[in-house]
Amino acid sequence: MLSLPPHLTPSPSSDNRVKELSIPTTPEFRKLEQNSLRAGLLEPFPVEVPDNFLIIAHRGASGYAPDHSRLSFDLAKKLGARHVEIDTQLSKDGEIVLCHDETLQAYGHTGKIRDLPYHGFLEHLDMGSHKNPKFSAARMMRLDDLFREYGRSFRYHVELKSGQAELPAALVKTIKEHNMEDNVVFTSGRPTMLQAVKELAPEIPRAYLVRYADERVLRIAARLEVEQLCPRADLVTPELVAKWKEIAPIVRAWGVSWLTKDINHYRWRVEQVVRSGCDGTTIDHPDYLIHSSDVQSPTRSAA
Repeated sequence: MLSLPPHLTPSPSSDNRVKELSIPTTPEFRKLEQNSLRAGLLEPFPVEVPDNFLIIAHRGASGYAPDHSRLSFDLAKKLGARHVEIDTQLSKDGEIVLCHDETLQAYGHTGKIRDLPYHGFLEHLDMGSHKNPKFSAARMMRLDDLFREYGRSFRYHVELKSGQAELPAALVKTIKEHNMEDNVVFTSGRPTMLQAVKELAPEIPRAYLVRYADERVLRIAARLEVEQLCPRADLVTPELVAKWKEIAPIVRAWGVSWLTKDINHYRWRVEQVVRSGCDGTTIDHPDYLIHSSDVQSPTRSAA
């Protein structure tokens, strides 16, 4: 793998305004990143990662198919993904549905998921045409459907996407009905949601989604006793990851493809995450990463 640019190696901060943690600003990262990209083309995918690195298919293989669709999960399984990240919300009639946005604007409809019934409406919603007309058959899935159809094919990183007060209890109930307590990680950017699932099911690990982790965030993470701290991929450095691991044993990134302009940029971002010492990442194209022990496997192929 390539060496990281100088700004991604540990160094003491000379800025007296920053206490303990040196957190680069987004403009600083963008400028240094652009200079690095101009240096030349990078190697092609996949990027080899350690066997214990968490390759988490983001809403399934969402780089190839509509996110949260059966096709997306089918492709993730075919590509060898062992983990998937999913977004959960409650419909008006109490079904746990898989969808990132709280509104249906992306799908050409008005209204919020929480105000609409799954039965008779959301179950028939076209979830794929906005990505490509060939995906017009994609329909909204429920968590119950996912567990029933894919079982233990994956470990599920279940994000409590909405702030609905009833969501934590509904999730714990469904997870226990499917005996998935040992096969789930709760994730959220909302401390109140993580506190709720901690009280309801303390045995299920928790992950705190953050942009970056300053001292205030680290105090919250410690109080919630999270297993994972999940910073945004473009803001990780070896210095910060080492600091975060004093609070959470696992640091995994999100957003490696966020604002990605081209394949070279994507590769640079993945290298940044791996070289910074993260233990995993969500990724839209799970075949862009490969575990060391799978390098010689003939079953790994692009979609």
